[in-house]
Amino acid sequence: MKTKNTKYEHQSFDELVDKVPLALAFIPVLKLLAIRGETMSYKELGELFNLHYRAVPSYLRILDIYCETHRLPKLNHLIVHQLTQVSGGANFKDAPTTFHDQVKYQEKIYNFDWLSAKLPEKETLYKDVAKMAL
Repeated sequence: MKTKNTKYEHQSFDELVDKVPLALAFIPVLKLLAIRGETMSYKELGELFNLHYRAVPSYLRILDIYCETHRLPKLNHLIVHQLTQVSGGANFKDAPTTFHDQVKYQEKIYNFDWLSAKLPEKETLYKDVAKMAL
């Protein structure tokens, strides 16, 4: 018998699925940040997509799931709190907790060959979300 993945249980499957199309639109921005070796605040990303900054982490969860499922460096960790410059916090189970940890995460992301990495198909993201909901 399969057990539910508790990492994302605070957000329903339907809520995650509804966010897939916009989360997919985040990926080119995050890849560009990775290639340039930069980060962006939740507020800045929210403004790009006309979202309140507090809504941004729920969309980044989709990318967290995608990167974890496909064993990619987690692009969502390039979106950071404006003051601390650390990503995630309580929103992601394995998010860095200190700036030092954040720098380690970022190095993995920056050193990955994002130019060769293809954008995922929308169907792939839906499947990845479905796997996490089982």
